[in-house]
Amino acid sequence: MMKTNFHTHTFRCGHAVGNEEAMVKSAIEEGIEVLGFSEHVPLPRYRKHIFKGMRYTLNHFRSFAVACKAIITNGPAMRMPYKD
Repeated sequence: MMKTNFHTHTFRCGHAVGNEEAMVKSAIEEGIEVLGFSEHVPLPRYRKHIFKGMRYTLNHFRSFAVACKAIITNGPAMRMPYKD
């Protein structure tokens, strides 16, 4: 059976620590074969008070997209440069 994790958050969500690179390294150490990021999407300005500290901003979303693209480019199927 393939070992997976589709519920991964980074510092951007406001209630977790670590960045995408740290999550990938940890997944590799744990033998995770497929890793999915499930960040909380930004809310419109008028609803920000509802989940304060539980969502990331639009700027965080853009940087998250850049980080994920780098992961995909550098390590398809989780074959990252960190794994020998």
